[in-house]
Amino acid sequence: MCSMTANVLHTISRKAAHYLNRRGYKVIRSVSLQERDTPETFVCTRFGETLHVKQKICPNTLTSIAEVARYCEDEIRVLRRQMKNNPPKTLEHYEILVTTLGKHFAVEVQPDQLVDNKNGAVLSQRLGGVWG
Repeated sequence: MCSMTANVLHTISRKAAHYLNRRGYKVIRSVSLQERDTPETFVCTRFGETLHVKQKICPNTLTSIAEVARYCEDEIRVLRRQMKNNPPKTLEHYEILVTTLGKHFAVEVQPDQLVDNKNGAVLSQRLGGVWG
């Protein structure tokens, strides 16, 4: 059973890397989904920028990108902590990539908002310390 789970995780991770490649990114480091202490699953580059991607697998059906953002609250906190540790002048971007039923939902994590990578819509924004 464990090896089957490892094979499924490897397949999902490989498909996510292919998805990132189609978006123009070169995956320079991939972290096993079983390594829980790592802040990201992929580190990618494109035109001098670096993208840190935390992949999360959702066994349920999510119908909106807003549901995806709620489902990934812990990962968003981790990426924002990592973001604070990097100098603001670097071209570092952070993203949550949720895989569910063969679909990928990508949410860009910014210091004060979440952005749907598919259409650029702002999902939530911090207003006076409160999320709206």
